[in-house]
Amino acid sequence: MKTKFLFSALFIVLFASQIIKAQFNVLNTTFAYTLGEGGNVELIIEDSYGRLITTLVNQKQIPGDYSIDWNAENISSGIYFYSLKVNGILLVKKAIKY
Repeated sequence: MKTKFLFSALFIVLFASQIIKAQFNVLNTTFAYTLGEGGNVELIIEDSYGRLITTLVNQKQIPGDYSIDWNAENISSGIYFYSLKVNGILLVKKAIKY
């Protein structure tokens, strides 16, 4: 089973986002986002203590659609935060693993 996190981001004037689902209880999770403007992109997962779990993306990207799979099999149940940062604009959302 696979969970999808969808980011719809427009970075020309303002940052808008729509999260489809904010929890995961599966081995594989997909983060998908659309860039309206290119730039430096960072997508990270942190635990509830602010400790970095993994960096999924840390690179310059051009405008377009992107997705990245993450295997969450080896992390314990709990509250996590996923952060999408583009050109200094930050979106942080909470996810719960059962």
